[in-house]
Amino acid sequence: MKKKSKANPRHPWEFYGLDKMRQKELTALMESGKYVSMLRSAANMANKQIAAYLIKSVTEKRSYDRLEFDNELGRIPCGRTDFYGIRRYFYHLFDLKLKKIIYLQSYNHRPAEHVARASFHIHQEPVENRRRLARSFRA
Repeated sequence: MKKKSKANPRHPWEFYGLDKMRQKELTALMESGKYVSMLRSAANMANKQIAAYLIKSVTEKRSYDRLEFDNELGRIPCGRTDFYGIRRYFYHLFDLKLKKIIYLQSYNHRPAEHVARASFHIHQEPVENRRRLARSFRA
């Protein structure tokens, strides 16, 4: 019986629903330093082995070639294709975490009808389900 290996994500940007404009927005937010803990969390979720490389790549605008033999971090433990695939997945995770924060802020500070008009899709659910969901995010 063959052992299934866990392949690294290699999906294109479109698979994650991210266009060039959203990429630039996310990059600007990552570089701002406002969401450092969320940045680290998303990088570790994407791939713990190269999390530091992902953060350095995004915040310092470094390509794979400039990170491959980094003086501080050493040699990167994956190839170019895997690195960029994991990096796209990292952007997706950061985007999801950001949307969760926006949802919670809009839910806590605005009437329910404004939440449904947020920039991301929210299913129409009864108010008690949305409250239960919001409480689970706080935990």
